Order: sequence, then structure tokens, then C-alpha cells
Amino acid sequence: MSRIEFKLTPVPPFSLIYTGWALKRITRDTLYSFENGVLSRAVMLDDKPMVLSVEQSGTIEKPRLLVTASGARLTASAQPAVLELTEKMLGTNVDLQAFYRVAAKSGKLAKLAEQFRGLKPPRFPSVFEAFVIAVVNQQLSMIVGQTIMARLIDAYGAAVPAAHMRAFPSPQSLAPLTADQLMPFAFSRNKANYVIDVARKIVDGEIDFASLEGLSDDDLLETLRSIRGVGRWTAHYMMLRGYGRLSAFPIDDVGARARLRDYLNLDKSTDVSVLEKYVSRWNPYSGLLYFYLRLFNLAEKGELR
Repeated sequence: MSRIEFKLTPVPPFSLIYTGWALKRITRDTLYSFENGVLSRAVMLDDKPMVLSVEQSGTIEKPRLLVTASGARLTASAQPAVLELTEKMLGTNVDLQAFYRVAAKSGKLAKLAEQFRGLKPPRFPSVFEAFVIAVVNQQLSMIVGQTIMARLIDAYGAAVPAAHMRAFPSPQSLAPLTADQLMPFAFSRNKANYVIDVARKIVDGEIDFASLEGLSDDDLLETLRSIRGVGRWTAHYMMLRGYGRLSAFPIDDVGARARLRDYLNLDKSTDVSVLEKYVSRWNPYSGLLYFYLRLFNLAEKGELR
């Protein structure tokens, strides 16, 4: 195993604990290890699996990160790509001072911003990963969705044997499959076809998620919704967790709506249109609210360590 190690200074404030848990999402997310203050996961770099580990020192206001990448045939020339991936996943270079000023004027949001100060908007390593996770979780609880994802990763994720970890399956690993091969993992036939179809189109060059980075939010939403299997919720999820668009709040997420109602002390029958008006008050940072509510929910359940 080769190893690259370097230090990174995030734009403050930054908390690896809060940002890492917003990325990990739930305790059962087997992609990530978050033990003794070190966040680790296997990722693909130049079609090769490696383990990326991050540890924080210093304070939330003066943060320092130690970044370590390890994998077979990993050379020093890979450091810029590792740095770019780390910054993307942890949002280390995102300046949220304007958000904190907005939050300070909103009592409810101010409390969340203070409680979880240092949270940055995390992103999955690839838009394809955000797409697959969203499709799998359509109309399912996060726990059930994670169980399906764990089976998929175990079967088709590239392994880093020395770390006993697997990366998220690449489009190349899923493109040759048929729906019948995914259905034993509890995929519906439609969901299996959606995932395989997009994987094949990426491999064939028909879909290039990276080329959409420069689109406006409205154009990106419209383009994503033109993809088979992508409805409004999936598109918003991909925008937030794949592209880092902070204006995207997945309002059609049943769990997110429930957490929003609970935090705002609204009746359970409160209409979605009313919730959308509440969320719009915090634009262009409404997507951050999604992460804050997730952390609040984890803390309330005693899962946020």
C-alpha cells in the first residue's frame, strides 16, 4: 500500500464531526468509518480504489486537517486529485459567512447554526453516487435504503483489502448488469433499470454529469428531471448532495418534511406548499437547512457522537 499525507486548512468555521456526520447520514452507512475522530471511506481515484482518511486538529474557528490517502500504486502525483476530492466531499473551501449573517436574523435557524457551528455542505464523491442513492431510497425509509446500498456495495464495489473497505460501485461495474442481477438485493425492476440505464449512458458518453456543473439551478433541475427515473425529489437530492447547490432543499423527502414540521412546531397535516414557503425564507441557503435538520435528528436520537 502506497500512502500520501498532507495538511489542509479549511475556511473557518469547520467541524469534521458535524460535516462528517452530515456526509455519513446514518450510523448504519457502511461506506464510512468514523472512529476516534478519524473519518474514512474508500473512494475511486483514476479507476483505482483507495482509502481517504481525514482527522481534525485545532479548533472549529482555527481548524487544521490531516489528510491521508492509501492505496495500491498511489504516487505523489495524485495529491492534487486527492486534495480536490477532499475539498469537494467536506466543503472545506466553502465560505458560509453570508449564511451565518442570514441565520442570525432567524431565531429558529440561528439556534441550529449555533448548535452545529462548523457544519459545511458535504457532497458525495460523484453525482452518479448521489443518483444511485436517491433512486434506491425512493419511497423507502433511509434504513431500508441503506440495507440495499450495503448489499450493492458488497457485491460490486471495488475493494481495498488492507483496509477491509469497498468503494461505491462505478458506472463501469454496473453497466454490464441486468435488472435480474440487482433485484435479489431488493431493487424493484424499475429502480434496477434506472440505475443500469444511467450507468450505461455514462460509459457510452451519452450522459456527462460533470458537464452540467455550469448550469443555473433552474436549468440543472430541468436537465436532471429529463433523465429516466429522476423526479423532483431525486433531482433536488442530486443537486444538493451531488452538485453542492445550497438552494436545493429536497422538500419531497418525507423524513425531511417531518423533521421540518417538528422543528418548527407545525401540525403534521401542514401542507407541502406551506413548508416550501418556510424553506424559501432561507434561500439561497435552504439546502443547508436539510443538513442541519439531519444533524438535529441524529442528536435527538443520541446517534451523533
